[in-house]
Amino acid sequence: MRTLRQKLMGRLNRPSFQGGVYKSVTATPSIVSEGRNDIRNILQRYWVLRYGHIHFRLMDINCIGYLGLIGFLLIFFHKSVIRWPFHVLIHTAFVIGILELVRLGEKYRYNKILWTLRTFYPVSIF
Repeated sequence: MRTLRQKLMGRLNRPSFQGGVYKSVTATPSIVSEGRNDIRNILQRYWVLRYGHIHFRLMDINCIGYLGLIGFLLIFFHKSVIRWPFHVLIHTAFVIGILELVRLGEKYRYNKILWTLRTFYPVSIF
């Protein structure tokens, strides 16, 4: 069974016959498909295109889960927290930052600075 990435890549760079000449059709994969454009499918396609190739370590999952859960719980139990929307925003920014750090660390595996940041960022979180 073909994955979503293989299906999208199969559509790219296919030559088309127009006017007696083969022309290469180059397009970027869209996260919105023709028939299905509900928010769940759009987010799922975006996740696969952006983070589908990443191998998450257990510590990555723990840190993202911890920060996401605390940020989510702040929405409902914020009675005694001063400026709670700011804290939710900070937690969301940290989760996105970790995802991007892990993605860049996987993309450039031999970069020593990214390897060090990816290895030791959980110390600053916990």
